[in-house]
Amino acid sequence: MNGLTFLALVAIAASFTPAIAHALLAERPPMFTIYACDLCHASVCTNLPDDEATFELNLARPTGISSRWQISPDPFADGSPNPSPCPDLPECRHLLYVC
Repeated sequence: MNGLTFLALVAIAASFTPAIAHALLAERPPMFTIYACDLCHASVCTNLPDDEATFELNLARPTGISSRWQISPDPFADGSPNPSPCPDLPECRHLLYVC
């Protein structure tokens, strides 16, 4: 990547959240999809690091209470470990959150 391309990416990334900007600058497309969310649980498919995925979930779906979303220590309801590999996108994983 040349210097001009990098500066253009920095300028574009300035308008994104920190997780998205980090992913763009690392030249990997960010992937973050909330595929289930209820009062106490949320599930996401992502290639972002855990802390960035947690930030994005709390930004996109605030809990509305004093506790924020955090990665669950428990497995998914079907017994799959948390996190679990994504069956459709090998570069991603599924994370289960609780609040």
